Amino acid sequence: MATSSRLFIGNLNYKTKAEIIGHLFETIGGVDSLDISCKNGRSLEYGFIEMADVESAERAHYINDCRSGIEKILLDIIELIVEHGIQKYDP
Repeated sequence: MATSSRLFIGNLNYKTKAEIIGHLFETIGGVDSLDISCKNGRSLEYGFIEMADVESAERAHYINDCRSGIEKILLDIIELIVEHGIQKYDP
């Protein structure tokens, strides 16, 4: 459960623009501020976003957890395919 409306955002592509991140988070809730950390004009691939309220931050955490779970399942499937070879699925 989030206790703050400020979130860390990481693993950003260095080409990702703050406007794009802001628009994505606005679909979850209001965004008060967004700061992508940079050095010498280049993104350090992380930043912080301040959501309008704690509830919006909690929704963002929930969505991230769901996405992470799906990625783990996909990685497990890929690992099985690599381990056992690719076989045609015929239901």
